[in-house]
Amino acid sequence: MTLMTGCTVETAANGFEALQKMRAQSFDLLLLDLMMPMMSGYDVVDQMKEMEARPAVIVLTATHADASSLERLDGRVVSSILRKPFDVRAASDFIRVTAAAVHETRAT
Repeated sequence: MTLMTGCTVETAANGFEALQKMRAQSFDLLLLDLMMPMMSGYDVVDQMKEMEARPAVIVLTATHADASSLERLDGRVVSSILRKPFDVRAASDFIRVTAAAVHETRAT
């Protein structure tokens, strides 16, 4: 699916499917919820540590996630964290700017 922003979007029903897609093709950016069926976002981040080429990761999490839980996320894999609830326009702008920066960096 291509959005009006020019971004092509892929979706995954769970963390296991997301990892399969990342192993099959290249992505610039991953929006990752920590609470997913079959495999948590924490487990996805742990699996991504072993990947040579991986996308920038923006984690989405509920505000009740405490600091010790978020410390489990490897900073070499996770670029940013967005806490829910968030302003959709601000989050969209943040995601668009991040995606553009990642894409530009990888193109050079």
